[in-house]
Amino acid sequence: VEAKNSLYQLVIDYAGKAVQLPAILDTGNHLRTMLGRTPVIVVDYQALESLLSEQAAQFLRETPQEFWLSDFVECKDRAWLQRVQIIPYRSVGDCSMILGFRPDRITVLTPDREFQVDDVVVGMYPAELAGDRSFRGLLPGGIFAESHIISSKIREAGSVCA
Repeated sequence: VEAKNSLYQLVIDYAGKAVQLPAILDTGNHLRTMLGRTPVIVVDYQALESLLSEQAAQFLRETPQEFWLSDFVECKDRAWLQRVQIIPYRSVGDCSMILGFRPDRITVLTPDREFQVDDVVVGMYPAELAGDRSFRGLLPGGIFAESHIISSKIREAGSVCA
């Protein structure tokens, strides 16, 4: 996979639901979980809301973002809570944390291939990543490493990616 084709379609499956959204390959994104050093795909929360249960979505909607981390145990969706992790991050001039969760499956669509990746966490960023919504997710720089790909297949002609 070439870095010059940096806009992809990302399909996130969780609890029988799926969302598809544009994501860019961010070669500077080396964000990992504290537990297991698992790569993190950062996605703006609004793009994920339809994927979550009503209980989880309600908690995130009704709880001020600055309290997501301290109050996340108040969420009534116990199955989702079992998949949640707190992810510390550092960016230019900022050091903070975001909530992340382990989805059932992640598929990255390129113009000619479809990759299912394993052992990845979705980090929920509380704001839009791009004001024009040209992308809603940031793929980490080693996402296409063999250690993360569980399957790869050629996409049929006529499939449109971006």
